[in-house]
Amino acid sequence: MSRGFACTLAGIAVSIFAWFSPWLWPGLPAVAVMQLVTRYTDIDEQRYRSLIFITLLVLNVATWALVAYALTRAAARLRHAK
Repeated sequence: MSRGFACTLAGIAVSIFAWFSPWLWPGLPAVAVMQLVTRYTDIDEQRYRSLIFITLLVLNVATWALVAYALTRAAARLRHAK
């Protein structure tokens, strides 16, 4: 299994964890973008609800996949540095 695929699965897992956990940190990328968007625009959430949901989900998965990728790259560099 490639590192990119494994990191994408990790991003999906953290995003699903964000739905069911009592904490805010797993969904923080999506929450931060949603606050920025609603602060500067007047969007009709009912009309664009599915588009907003999918966009925030993709953003959250991508953010946590990039974090996982950075962690695996750092771990690989530390392992090869010894």
